Amino acid sequence: MDLDDITVMGAVVCLYTQRRRRRRVWVHEILRRHEELGGFHRLVLELRLDRERFQRYFRLDIQQFDSLLMKIGPLIAMQSTNYSRPISPSERLAICLRFLATGDSYRTIANSYRVAVRKLDFVKSKVSKVFVNVSMMFILELSRMPVFGF
Repeated sequence: MDLDDITVMGAVVCLYTQRRRRRRVWVHEILRRHEELGGFHRLVLELRLDRERFQRYFRLDIQQFDSLLMKIGPLIAMQSTNYSRPISPSERLAICLRFLATGDSYRTIANSYRVAVRKLDFVKSKVSKVFVNVSMMFILELSRMPVFGF
């Protein structure tokens, strides 16, 4: 190996390491504006003004939504970090209910709410697990209640 080969190899290594150090985008520009233009912050808050449309959108009325949120909200809340703000419990519930009500693809719902597909999957999984746990606790409570008239 002569001096020219070593020089070329050194240049390739320098270019490779420079390219690897380049900072990738942490959050895509479209997703950054999720609090301004996302489906929850625009449409869902407006739907609260129209009971019928809210019920058609989520398959729950406003009182049922709020009651469910009060029961599971603390269980689905996430802490804020230095890197990002968490999705609020009400938005988490809205995303999960919308997915369950429509069966749309993750990508469709992620685009309408302006959240990453991976984050949507995490939100839906966590909220669904909490649904199951809370439902099981409710069923157990009902089974322990005395039944009168039989």
